[in-house]
Amino acid sequence: MYLPTQKLAGRATDAAAITANTTLVADTALSVPVLAGTVVHFRAVIHATSPAIADVKVGLVAPEGSTCVWFLSSAPSAPVAVDGTVSLLTDGAREVFEVTGVLTVGAESGDFGLSFAQLASDAGNTIIHAGSHVVAVNLD
Repeated sequence: MYLPTQKLAGRATDAAAITANTTLVADTALSVPVLAGTVVHFRAVIHATSPAIADVKVGLVAPEGSTCVWFLSSAPSAPVAVDGTVSLLTDGAREVFEVTGVLTVGAESGDFGLSFAQLASDAGNTIIHAGSHVVAVNLD
């Protein structure tokens, strides 16, 4: 029986607040190592709070040359380079959303993970909360 290799990363404490910033920043607590030339299925559960005006912009970080098809909750993305983004519309309350997809790692090994920003710059805080986590499973 084949048992795929699984990796888990999680946020033990709330991330530093994102305030008035639309530039994606990698969340190093939500990253796992991936090997060159592999295919990886990933699933992340994100707990976030953000002002309704700011919302949350989500991106992926992976080794150069990697490609991915990924979904945010029920909003699918087209096949995109890993630097594509999707967004979550928020109402100011704590939200839980899921990011899932399949990553095809390029010719270099490295770290795979999530990055966050505000979709629209706002003076209020966007926070990725403790309990957020990512699971990655090698399909090769």
